[in-house]
Amino acid sequence: MFIMMSTGSNMPRFHKAALVALVVIVVSSPAASAFTSSSGVAHGHLSFQNSMTSLMYEDSRRFLQEDGSTRLFSSSNLRENVAFTRTMHRSISNTKVGSGLLRTSTHCRGQLSSTSPSEIASSSGDNVDSAASSSIPITNGKTTAGAAANASIVSNNNNNPSNRGPQIRKKRNYKPKRSRQSNNRAMGDLEFLRKRTTELLKVTADSEAAGEGPHNVGRNMKVDRRTFNWLIDAWAFSGELDAADHAHALLTRMEVMCERMDANSEDASSIRPDVRSYTKVINAVSRSGRPDAGDIAHKILNKMTELYSSNSNPSVKPNTFTFTGVIEAYANSGASGASEKAEKICQLMEREYEEGNPDVSPTARSYNALINCWAKSGEDHAAQHAENCLDRMEELYEAGNKLVKPVTVNYNSVITAWANSKGEGSAHRTEVILERMVSLYKAGEEDVKPTTVSYNAVIDAYAKSGEEGAAQKAEELLGHMEEMYISGQNGYARPNTRSYNSVMNAWAKSRDRDGAHKAEAILDRMEKLHLGGNDEVKPDATSFSTVINAWARSQNPGKAERSQNIMRHMKELYKNGNNDVRPNVIIYNSVLNACAFTAGDLIEQNRAMEIGHSTLMDLEKSEYGRPDQVTYGTFLRVCSNQMADSNTRHKIVEAVFRKCCKDGMLGNLVLQQLRAMASAELYEKMIGQNHQDAVIFEDLPSEWTCNVIEGKRHRRRRLT
Repeated sequence: MFIMMSTGSNMPRFHKAALVALVVIVVSSPAASAFTSSSGVAHGHLSFQNSMTSLMYEDSRRFLQEDGSTRLFSSSNLRENVAFTRTMHRSISNTKVGSGLLRTSTHCRGQLSSTSPSEIASSSGDNVDSAASSSIPITNGKTTAGAAANASIVSNNNNNPSNRGPQIRKKRNYKPKRSRQSNNRAMGDLEFLRKRTTELLKVTADSEAAGEGPHNVGRNMKVDRRTFNWLIDAWAFSGELDAADHAHALLTRMEVMCERMDANSEDASSIRPDVRSYTKVINAVSRSGRPDAGDIAHKILNKMTELYSSNSNPSVKPNTFTFTGVIEAYANSGASGASEKAEKICQLMEREYEEGNPDVSPTARSYNALINCWAKSGEDHAAQHAENCLDRMEELYEAGNKLVKPVTVNYNSVITAWANSKGEGSAHRTEVILERMVSLYKAGEEDVKPTTVSYNAVIDAYAKSGEEGAAQKAEELLGHMEEMYISGQNGYARPNTRSYNSVMNAWAKSRDRDGAHKAEAILDRMEKLHLGGNDEVKPDATSFSTVINAWARSQNPGKAERSQNIMRHMKELYKNGNNDVRPNVIIYNSVLNACAFTAGDLIEQNRAMEIGHSTLMDLEKSEYGRPDQVTYGTFLRVCSNQMADSNTRHKIVEAVFRKCCKDGMLGNLVLQQLRAMASAELYEKMIGQNHQDAVIFEDLPSEWTCNVIEGKRHRRRRLT
C-alpha cells in the first residue's frame, strides 16, 4: 500500500483512476483497517511528493456514515472510490449480455464518429449544458464472444450451489480474478472510457425517445446511478482536458432523465443524482485547471444546497468532500480573487460544523487546499494568510478537533507559500516554520516530521532571496540534512539532487567572489557521492547549468573557458550513458552568456569571442537542439562586448541577423541587441525602419518571427 500511495503521483495521469481499483483488496482487509487506524505512524512513510495523495490517505481512516437511502461520505476520496469501485465491480458482473455497455473486455471494436454529447442529447430533445459540447467518439458496442463467455461463467457460478460453497463470505469474491483485472484495466483505458460515455448517453437518449425506463435501456440492460457515477468518477481522475465536459454531460443526462419521470417512481429513484454524482463533477472541474473552475464548482455547490433545502433531492446534501472540492477548484484555477472566495467557503464549513452539521467538518485536506490557494495567488500578504490557516488548524486541533490535526504536508505548504513570496524576510519565515516542525517532531509528533521537501523549500527560499549570507545559510542547512541522515536522527530528510541544486543556485546568485568556485565544489561533491552509490544525488542538467551560470555571473578571469569545459564534461557523461545530463540549448546559451560578460585584456577578449563562435557553430551541428532567439541575442552581445566596432563586426552582425530571420527567431532580445550595436545605416538596411522608431513586433514579416517563444518558462517547456 505504501508503494502505491507514494508512487501514485509518478504514474501516467489517467492511470490514477486505475490505482483506486487496484487498492480495493488492500484497504478492505482487516490488516489494512488496523493499519490505517493507527496513530498516524503510517503517514510518515509517505513521500509527500503529492500532498493531496497524502491527505486523502490521512482522511481515509474515517468511516462511512449512512443516512437513510443516501450515503454521506465522511471518509476520503480514496475510501469513496474504493467503496464505489467494489459496488461497481459487482454491478458489472450482473450486466446482461448483449448490451456491451459495461463488458469487462477492454477491446473496443467498431467505427468511431465525432458526435458530441450535446448532439446526442439534442437528438431526443434534451437540453444538455453547453459545457458538455466537446467531441466524443461514438460506437454501438456489441459484446464480443469472450465477454459473453465470461458473463456465462459468472452466471453459472452464481446458480450452482456447489460453486458458492458453505462459506458465505466467499460469495463476494465469486468473480474470476481475471475478470477483476480486466475491469481495472478498463478504468485506465481512455478509449474505453470515451466509448462507454458516448454509448451511455446515446442509449439513454434512444430509450427516452422510445418511452422506455432506465431498466429497459438498450437491449434489456439495466442502467442506474452506479453506472453514471462510475463513469463520472473515472473522468474525474482521468486528467484529460475535456474530463469536466464529459462528467458534466453525464450529470446533465441524469438530471434530464429524472425530470421526465414521476419523482416517486422506482425509475427516478434509481437514476437520480446523489451527493457523489455532484461532488465528482466538482472534482473533475477542479482538476481541469480552467480559470473559471472555482466559480463553476461554486455554482454546482449552490445548486446542491438549493436542491437539498427545497427537498427536491434529499440525497445531494453537500458534505466535507463537496466543500473541499470547491476550495481545490479555486486553488487550481489561478484566477484573481480565488483565494478570498476559497477563504469564504472554508469559513462557511466552519460555521456549518459549529451549528451542528457533522457532515461539513473541515479536515486537514480542506485547510491545505486553502493554504495552497493563498500560496499560488501571488497577492500581497498571501504567505501570511497561509500561515494564519496553519495557526487556525493548530488552534482547532488543540481544542479537540482531531480531523484538522496539522501534518507535515500542511507545514510544507506554508513554507512553500513563504518561499514563493517576494517580501523582505520571507526566507527567514520559512526557517521559523521549519524550526517549529523540528520542535514538534522532537516532542513526539511523528506526523510533523520535517522531510526532504521541507528542507528543500527553505534552502530554495534562501537561494531566491538574494540576501546577504543567504548562500552560507543554504549550505548550512544542507550540511544539517547530511548530518541528520547519516546519524539516523531523521531518515526522512535525506538530501537529494534538488537539495544540492538549490544550494548551488544560492551560490550562483550570491555576491561572493568565490561563489562560482563554491558552486562547482558542490557539483564535484555530488559526482563523488553518486559514484559512491548514492543515486539520490545524481547530478542532472540543471546541476551543470547552475554552475555554468555561477561562472557567467562571476568576475573571475577565464570564466568562458571554465564554462566551456563544464559543458564538455556534460557531453562526455551523456555519451557514456547518463541521460540526465543531456545538454540542451539552455546550456549553450549559458556558455555564450559567460563569453559575453568576460572582462580582461585583449587576449582574454579574443579567447571569449573564439569560444562564443565555436559554441554557436557546435550548437548548429549538434543533436541537442537548435539556436533560439536567446542564442542569437546573446551571441550578438558577445560580438558587441568582445569585438571593436569595425566592418568585420558589421558583417558578422548582418550574417547573424539573416540566419536568425531564416530560422524564424527574430525575438525582442535580438532586436534590442541590433539597436544597441548596429549603425543607423545598417539597422535601417536590416529592419527596414528608422533607428529611432519603435519596432512593432507584429509588423515584422511573419517568417522572421514564426518560431519565437518569449518567456523562460515557455522555452523550458518546449525542451521537455
